[in-house]
Amino acid sequence: MSVDTDHLPANARISQGNTAYPVGVIEEGQSNTLAAQAEQAAQMRTYAQGGAIPQEAIERVKAGTLPGIDPSVLNDQTLHALMNGEITRDQAFVGNNANFTGYYLEPAAKYVIPQYTPLRNMLPRLPGQGIDTINWRAITDYFGGSGPSVSTAALQQQSTPTSLSYVWVNASNVFKMLAVKDIVTFEAEVYGRLFQGDVRATVAAKLIPALMLEEEYWLINSGQKLWPPAPAYNLSTATTGGTIAAATNWILLTAVNANGETLATGGGSATAVSIVTTGSTSTVSFNIPRVPSATKYNVYVGTGATQPANSAMWLQSAASQFGGASALNDPGGLAQGFFTVTATVAWATSSTAYSTTVTNGNTAIVVKSTDANTLNLPLSFDGVQSLVYLNSAAASTVMVQGETPLIRQVAAASGALVLSDLDTQLESMYLNAKADPEVMYVSVKDHKRLTQIIANGTNFRVTVPNADSNALSNLIVGQRATKYVNQTTGRLIDIVMLPYLMQGSIILASLTLPFPVSSIDRPPLRVEYNREMWAVEYPPDQSHTTQWMYAAFLNETVVCQYLGGLSILNGISYATS
Repeated sequence: MSVDTDHLPANARISQGNTAYPVGVIEEGQSNTLAAQAEQAAQMRTYAQGGAIPQEAIERVKAGTLPGIDPSVLNDQTLHALMNGEITRDQAFVGNNANFTGYYLEPAAKYVIPQYTPLRNMLPRLPGQGIDTINWRAITDYFGGSGPSVSTAALQQQSTPTSLSYVWVNASNVFKMLAVKDIVTFEAEVYGRLFQGDVRATVAAKLIPALMLEEEYWLINSGQKLWPPAPAYNLSTATTGGTIAAATNWILLTAVNANGETLATGGGSATAVSIVTTGSTSTVSFNIPRVPSATKYNVYVGTGATQPANSAMWLQSAASQFGGASALNDPGGLAQGFFTVTATVAWATSSTAYSTTVTNGNTAIVVKSTDANTLNLPLSFDGVQSLVYLNSAAASTVMVQGETPLIRQVAAASGALVLSDLDTQLESMYLNAKADPEVMYVSVKDHKRLTQIIANGTNFRVTVPNADSNALSNLIVGQRATKYVNQTTGRLIDIVMLPYLMQGSIILASLTLPFPVSSIDRPPLRVEYNREMWAVEYPPDQSHTTQWMYAAFLNETVVCQYLGGLSILNGISYATS
């Protein structure tokens, strides 16, 4: 079947593969599973410059069918369970399914427009080259690292022009597979029919939206390795309650998972934060900024008038110095991007030094292969945040570091976010790389806080009467920030809330280059895929005689050819702002 792409929404995704089935749609619908996704997306989000999904596309979605779905059996209970994630009929799938016969549920990927995947929906998607690694090169400077000058272009009579001296940045990312599966046993199919309707169709319908949510999480938080946590902040001390002696105390943080440990921010030249204690019965408290996929954090401490050498920064014990074996464990979730710890016992001054960690390097692979042929290789690609942390460096004011993304903490020692933090970050991006970001990505709580400080900073209050005869008794109050003015360039930046961005970080992103580059003919920030999303149904076979299995797959990566157009503002503590 051919697809009329002229009438598809701008960000609709056309799946690849078998097109023998009519076009279908997967959604958490209301009265019609096949129609609800398009209708809700048209009502709740916009494309490009605000155009809603064409009615023709919605009607074609309504007319579509998915193999195995009988609309008459998708009752209200089934749809309610789909919307609320209540369907959990999964059983263990053990052993090799060597004799499976499968076919693509290709129509399921035709029209899927999730509402909770804004980054995935915004990023351009282009086909890759069918390789496992993509490499790209970007010019950081034309003038040998010093930027343009008057003398560089000056031409003596009867002489030759000065040659350009290029400085390059080589970058790469890996293509990786994302996949999810679900299982329906005969018992689940038979006994769940009255409540759920067509159970197999329901399970198949869950997979592609679920995989798209995973894809969104990957684009934001994935990394081949953990990145270093931001430095500790909101430091405080008490003169009673502990046994820490009087000193200037220097603190470094690293993130840890089952596979290893990161470096501290700054690596072997990391700058520690300090706090002065007095007496001999002090305690020290501080916030640890969290890193996605970390399970715990290591704290290295040294004392002295100046920061000690890495060989004198000693690993502290969660159980001994911080009061419990789990005191430095990551608390999980995305709602709070930090947690507070308190050291009460005198610092350890021996055992493992930070110099050992520096020697080992970053060993914290997020997910690594256990297959003999690919042993210990990462199974995830570097998402947007990871690309920033991997390539960050000191800012420049002469556009020398044109491909260097910036990472900064908010200025307040408490972690309080203020508008000047954003204005300074935007100014630095422009001076550093002539970057003029189009979008500001924020977490749920940081979006709320950003709205509050914008309103409070300008004494801005709005009460809007509804358009009815009792307007004054039916007022709308409150505000929500959706745009931010770049004071450096005047651009209106879209504020986009990412449900899966951890609180504590704000990402500023440029989706276009500041000037044309002949060698870059694709969007500078994009997703490249070797194969778009597809699904497979595995019927019962001789090895698994009483169950169906459904799986969805995707092979892609993230590319950024304008690294200077990205930046991260981190260390935001909403509780103290």
